[in-house]
Amino acid sequence: MMSEPQNNINDENTVNEIRGKYHLLIQRGKYILHCIGKGILKVEVHSWIVAAADHILPIMPLEIPEYQEIKDIRDAYQKSNILVPGSLLADVSKIFENLLTAHRCFNLGVMGVPQNIPPQNLANIAYEFIKQSTEYMGNNLIKKLIDKEDGTTRRTALLHTYGKIYCLAESIVRLNKIVDHLAIAGCTRAILELFVDMHLLYNSNEKKDVKRYFSFPDINRFNTAKNIASLRKEHNLVDPDEPKPIDKFLADITPKEEEEMKSLRKKLWGTTKKQTPIQPHHWTELSMVDRVKKTNDRTLMNTYLETYYYCNWSVHSGYSDFPGRNAEDVHLFNCHLYSLSNDMFIDSSILINNEIQAVENETLQSELDNIRQVSSRRFWGELVRAGMKNH
Repeated sequence: MMSEPQNNINDENTVNEIRGKYHLLIQRGKYILHCIGKGILKVEVHSWIVAAADHILPIMPLEIPEYQEIKDIRDAYQKSNILVPGSLLADVSKIFENLLTAHRCFNLGVMGVPQNIPPQNLANIAYEFIKQSTEYMGNNLIKKLIDKEDGTTRRTALLHTYGKIYCLAESIVRLNKIVDHLAIAGCTRAILELFVDMHLLYNSNEKKDVKRYFSFPDINRFNTAKNIASLRKEHNLVDPDEPKPIDKFLADITPKEEEEMKSLRKKLWGTTKKQTPIQPHHWTELSMVDRVKKTNDRTLMNTYLETYYYCNWSVHSGYSDFPGRNAEDVHLFNCHLYSLSNDMFIDSSILINNEIQAVENETLQSELDNIRQVSSRRFWGELVRAGMKNH
């Protein structure tokens, strides 16, 4: 029997009980997905799908196309104890994805969020969330990741990529004024690119990918130096009496080393139609959208679509109507970017912790729940500040 709708719940014990059930279902779902990935089929899948669907459907709007799909999956697994390997992963993934959404909507619902809260207050709430996240990761996770590198390996590549994301998240925390919107957009776009790199590295079993990751900086640095030197010569900017550091860098590269770099480019990235070694512009030699497609992750694709183009409009030159926009529009823009950046930062933190196991997964999840509670209290404060406490 399907559970009762979970809206309009006011009793604190009931709220905590339902939250506890969500937490257990989410943890169980992660374990089931892990087992399926390892080829281990669990009989408990049936009961989990039914229970999870019973927490999704009561708060999922009927008009959403996926409503009937979730209901059909639930009914099918309730009626049969037979597992169909071909559709099992897709069914469990679909239920798990919507369970996470239901959990978030439930938390928002019991808070009684008004729809007309002023944009500046929304931006303050989103900002507080990323501030709390970076403080926790900086004081706990980051300290435990130091000295975890183990050479030019996939683990080291993930550590260094996550380190850059952390630095950018810390930078965003220092950008909490309305005039910071362009800088926030630049940082958010950079986090997205690194976040996609983390997914590609985390899910890759190819040694060539790791080799590409570590080889790309030197090859790109050498090619950039050559281009700079060529442009300086073309525009008569070379002064023999005042050599630039780049001149010494190029002078130290022997012909043999240059040939070795060409050979490495050919080995790792192939050749052009003219049979010259490809000069990569990214370690994958894929465009941004193709990198996202390669992850085969719907959630990541959605994040890309909500982030990349909006940030490009702010970062690249060209007409922008921001100077003429009203303050509310900019606050909403900042709120959106704070939220997106924080989501990617938290997900990348979970990803690196899965790899390194620096913190117990349950401890990390519990701390993230605490951060959400702190942000909820800040939310209440913003309502008071906006004069909407009793609305």
